[in-house]
Amino acid sequence: MTETTTKSKSTVIKYLNYGVILLIVFSISSQLYSLINLKGFWLDEWFILYNIKFHSYSGLFNNLFYSQQFPRVYLSIVKFIAEVFNYNYFSIRVLPFLFQVVNIFLVYFLISKIIFPSDKLKALLFVLFFLSFHTTFFYFSQLKAYTADIFYAFMSIWYFCYLSRNYNILNISSVGYIGMLFFIFSGLFLSYTFPIVFAPILIFFFLTSLSEARNRQLSLKSVLPVVVFIAALVLSYFTDLRFVLSDKGQYQNFNMYVMNYGSISQLVKGFSNVLWLFTSMFFFDKAYNSYFLMLLYFVKIIILVSAVTGFILVLFKYSKKIIAEKRSYIKSLNFLNPLNIDIYLLLLFFVATGLYFLRMLPLGTHRINYFCFVFATYFLINGVFFLLKKFKQSKYILFPLILFAAFFPAVQGNINELKNTNLDFDQKIYDNVGNAIIAARANFLPIVVSFNEFYPSSIMEGQENLVIKAHHEYKPKDSIPVFVVKNNNMENIVKEAKSDKYILLSKYTFQIVSK
Repeated sequence: MTETTTKSKSTVIKYLNYGVILLIVFSISSQLYSLINLKGFWLDEWFILYNIKFHSYSGLFNNLFYSQQFPRVYLSIVKFIAEVFNYNYFSIRVLPFLFQVVNIFLVYFLISKIIFPSDKLKALLFVLFFLSFHTTFFYFSQLKAYTADIFYAFMSIWYFCYLSRNYNILNISSVGYIGMLFFIFSGLFLSYTFPIVFAPILIFFFLTSLSEARNRQLSLKSVLPVVVFIAALVLSYFTDLRFVLSDKGQYQNFNMYVMNYGSISQLVKGFSNVLWLFTSMFFFDKAYNSYFLMLLYFVKIIILVSAVTGFILVLFKYSKKIIAEKRSYIKSLNFLNPLNIDIYLLLLFFVATGLYFLRMLPLGTHRINYFCFVFATYFLINGVFFLLKKFKQSKYILFPLILFAAFFPAVQGNINELKNTNLDFDQKIYDNVGNAIIAARANFLPIVVSFNEFYPSSIMEGQENLVIKAHHEYKPKDSIPVFVVKNNNMENIVKEAKSDKYILLSKYTFQIVSK
């Protein structure tokens, strides 16, 4: 590399680092702004909120209302925080928000440096893609478990490198080892995707145990993490996973995203869906306006070619090494070199796709596949720099397009967050419902609302009761009566309300009505 090229790269890294820091500040600030301004909850969150409010703690460890599935311990923690603060808006959103803030600092200060230890430019691109991933900013503070999923994905990478570097000198009573056992145990209760991201570490302990057993040196150090994992898995099965695995509705919803073997056309489509892992991580069309749609589709092709190229490069590199060293390669466990994170990400890729072909994991849903972001981005960046090296003139087109793909969605998405246009439901309706609940509480009045008043039946039919009771202003202890008028039976509803006055709630207004 010439001196001019080195200087030019240093300049790019310098200004890119400034851009990343500004984007981190902008991302967190826009979320804080939306929290302060009480951004409306939406359908999935309403379902979860209703469960938190109207289930006891023991009830949460059972079938949930509205066929919801959510890590039960996580849900109980949210319920506890919400109850302590009387269902204050911020208390409901604070846990996923804190997870994501931690994730951003993790990826900037730690994970990007583990994955690209010797290349600052690649590490910064990795951070940029994380900030621009739709699930990162759209679900930043939503009442969902996706921020916990990516937290455990990041921490699994760290523990994999920590173990591969320190296993031989690690003491079973050390803080790092005990912390790992707690990490293993907690992951199974806070994240449904944890067993997937932890699988490469399980393989680590399995191969280590084999090596130790062969040398008659089998220790508790390699066996105990597996025992803790199995114990936690069994416990989480009876308290949580059995409800998920027996949910027929869940499988019906996932059926379009899992592998189907019914016909040749379904088989071809099933194999092509694996490509989602290389593309859906980086684009979500809502982040783009019509002026960028054509560019979006072109960049998607670039992303796909680059990511598949990177995957083939990494796979070829390790396949060649295994073939060359044969059995001694596995016997010596030298593939666990901490400077070569490739093996962890390859294992994670094959675990994910293996579960997909076994019809146990859906692909193509960017939220559910949030953990796949790590290996998909790694393959993408490796592929991009290989193509830049192979076709030097492409740097004038390829690199600017990759920067656009890494920057623009985050900027646009966070601008939408500030403007409240990331919402799937009308903010004005949400605000109006909250004001009506406050008025009902202050005047000790029931609320009466018409069937399908808030949203067209094509969006969500007859869920007025849910919208009101899941609202953060509706406190379970207040038990404000809510009556939904259907088939013009207003007179009967008013009689049932047993009050001289009631709040008549419409889409954007409400009024106190006397009988």
